[in-house]
Amino acid sequence: MKKLLLAVLLLIVQFSFAQEDGGEKLPDVGGYYVNLKSGDKLEGNPYLNDTLTYGIVYRNGDPFANYYMRYNVLNDQIEFSSTSDGVELEAMPNDLSMAYEFNGSRFQYFDFSNKINGIFEVLNIFTDSDFLIKKHMKSIYKPDKQDVNSYYSGRDPKISTKAKFYYVEDGKAIEVENNKNKVTKNLDNSNKNELKKFIKENDLNFDEDGMGLAKLLKYYSSIK
Repeated sequence: MKKLLLAVLLLIVQFSFAQEDGGEKLPDVGGYYVNLKSGDKLEGNPYLNDTLTYGIVYRNGDPFANYYMRYNVLNDQIEFSSTSDGVELEAMPNDLSMAYEFNGSRFQYFDFSNKINGIFEVLNIFTDSDFLIKKHMKSIYKPDKQDVNSYYSGRDPKISTKAKFYYVEDGKAIEVENNKNKVTKNLDNSNKNELKKFIKENDLNFDEDGMGLAKLLKYYSSIK
């Protein structure tokens, strides 16, 4: 899995707002749109980390180029620039050949056999065909009147954030919940007792960093 396939042309795709019917539109995670009326403010930002960080672009698993990069989660694109100020900001096409390392993380576009695709953060590689990935997701949420409460006093649209973990085996992505009581739900039934025993014996914690999940799935990869 350390070799990651094929060549690609760079496309110029900038994060932009389109005008329509007197309002602005922003792309939502699923390709839908949310109308922003004149004067609306948008809370949050579309990036995993909005700072452009110097890193490496890989093509076919080999170092290909160096750029300043960041992950636009809302658009599901890796943005890059030859300078840290991002004056000439462009975006990589989502292509199976490319992988990116910056800000201490590795990202890659995948298109799995069970119709799960997009850019994922590669967390752990267990074998050539088994690995753990994380899908960062952001979408635009416009609250209705009844949604307004003490925790969210305004009515401007905001960007909401969540993430999912996937265990990949033989070209298929299996969603796994980062939760002690639910983590074995989608894994092979024949190994569930062993996995529960491993969790107990190693006192695994399923924190946001995914370290406990990674330890369990590394063990699972070795016994399945």
